[in-house]
Amino acid sequence: MHTRGLGPILCPTPLGHARRLLNFFATGRPFSLVSFSEISVQLKYRKASMENLSNKGSHREARDMQRREDQPSDFTLVASGGKEFRVHRSVLSEASVFFQKLLSSDMMESKQGIVRLDMLTETLMEEILQFIYTGSVQITATEKAEDLIMAADYLCLPLLKTFAGKFLGERLSTSNCVSTYYFAENYFCKELAAKTSEFIHVNFVAVANEDKFLRLSSHQVEKWISSDEIVLDTEEDVFKIIIKWIEQGRNGRKIHFANLFRHVRLISVTRDYLFNDVVTNQLVKDLEDDLCLHQLKSALNYVVQAVHSDLPWPQTPRRTLEEEDGILAFENNQTLLYLPQKDKWFQLPDTVSPSSEMVSCQGKIYNFSYKAYERYDSLVNSWSQVSPLCTPASESFCHVCFAIVVRGDIYLILGNDLTRNDLVLWKYSNALMSWQPVPSCHWRGKEEACVVVLDKDIYTVGGFDGGLILTEARRYDLMENTWTDLADMQEGQRMAFGASLHDKIYVAGGLTLHGDEELNVCEMYNISSNQWQFIASLTVPRFYGGMLCVNDTLYVVGGFNCDYKLALGIESYDVEKNEWVVKAVIPQSQHQIMAKDCGMFFKGCTVTLFKKVIDKLQPL
Repeated sequence: MHTRGLGPILCPTPLGHARRLLNFFATGRPFSLVSFSEISVQLKYRKASMENLSNKGSHREARDMQRREDQPSDFTLVASGGKEFRVHRSVLSEASVFFQKLLSSDMMESKQGIVRLDMLTETLMEEILQFIYTGSVQITATEKAEDLIMAADYLCLPLLKTFAGKFLGERLSTSNCVSTYYFAENYFCKELAAKTSEFIHVNFVAVANEDKFLRLSSHQVEKWISSDEIVLDTEEDVFKIIIKWIEQGRNGRKIHFANLFRHVRLISVTRDYLFNDVVTNQLVKDLEDDLCLHQLKSALNYVVQAVHSDLPWPQTPRRTLEEEDGILAFENNQTLLYLPQKDKWFQLPDTVSPSSEMVSCQGKIYNFSYKAYERYDSLVNSWSQVSPLCTPASESFCHVCFAIVVRGDIYLILGNDLTRNDLVLWKYSNALMSWQPVPSCHWRGKEEACVVVLDKDIYTVGGFDGGLILTEARRYDLMENTWTDLADMQEGQRMAFGASLHDKIYVAGGLTLHGDEELNVCEMYNISSNQWQFIASLTVPRFYGGMLCVNDTLYVVGGFNCDYKLALGIESYDVEKNEWVVKAVIPQSQHQIMAKDCGMFFKGCTVTLFKKVIDKLQPL
């Protein structure tokens, strides 16, 4: 079967099939076109009917035997060459909207009981009827599967189209997937198109170097390279593919370079390749497109100045770079990464300044210490300076009490070393690359309180004031700039730590009033009922630790305990069993443990990094 023999094959909707009936059976008699919704209902009914029949093998065999024995047939199909096939109106009508509308009309073919289908060969007609009567047909070659799909599309046989599409989907390769994808799109094979698209994404680099891909139009190439789903070894591959495609027909394709080049995620290209291969390429030198030039300039500035200034990312990496959620454990200049699901540890480069607070925001890690702020850039695997607070107001508020992330922005709660409970809230905007005080915010949290974020709200719990350990809890709405007093805790806590999970606030640990004993008590706050309740205690008493949530599981990291080795244990909370268990231990050698100062301890925060970044880290 060939496309040219089928006439107007490509119809965008089922209604197109009905129109083809008019074209094919043009006899001058009136013919009622059904609506799109009516045909959709009929197709759904047909699919349900055929799926039901597919579970009744004996029924299908009986129908096939009925056809072959010609008992009783009431209609005739004629293939090219004149071969006649005796069939049953009821079976054809059940199988296809095409036949249903034809056989229920007053057209001449319906009345005479015979219709010629000259575009179908004798063999193809036999195979189509075999599928209609039995629900199956043997396919041994790609060409045969394509012929069946084209015929099924013409005759409105969606199940045959799907059946033959599975054959093609099981035989995808880098050399045939491009043609298979566009064939599937042309004939509305949704399942085949989706499977082929996924295959192309996963094997994109190999596919893009095949002749069939290099013969695609500029719009088709742009569709693929703009996708976030393509899997690459490096972003440089996209630039190489564009250059190769241009060179296949250089004079005629140069005009498309700018439209394609803008889809290269230059921020993910290595420094050496950017300077040695991209900038020096003649097509890049000849660029006049403002958007492309802006992206190139931004990428160059970022690569050159990232270690000296705080520049934004001009583009984001492809989404298909696999991400891992993990835990950062940091102490002094040391930063470790733990992946709970894999139970593996990795070493990050040491920070330039000792860590006081650390957070992960928009793919980067920020370290805050006394007037020194740093950012970890996974692209170059190093720490660089971030603009610190440098206003007159910040001179007196230089102690970072807490660093938190609320809806993509970093907030610092800063303390005044002279006036203990005098705290202020500052915001770092990634978009504006600047620090700004939160306007009209009179911070009501106390010194040594626990701070937890849930959506747009900041919760401050407990703390120390005037020689007393506090039980008070408050909620600050960042959007409305309002404070709400909440129910008091069951027991006052200072230097405790907490996190949110499933609309509940968890607070644990702390220190006694006179600082002579670490605590392991834990409480949970139910937001809906405005009530606190005790839950299972930590296995190790500690204060100033870090509680965090990774993959819907709470973890406690670090903190201070008079026995330094005990505080190295990472605990996880089982909500169903209401118990804390030691999940892992922060890896420290005996020499490292012996070298620790009395006041040093680990803290923790959550982090999400690309798998390729993690693969380059030093495992422990």
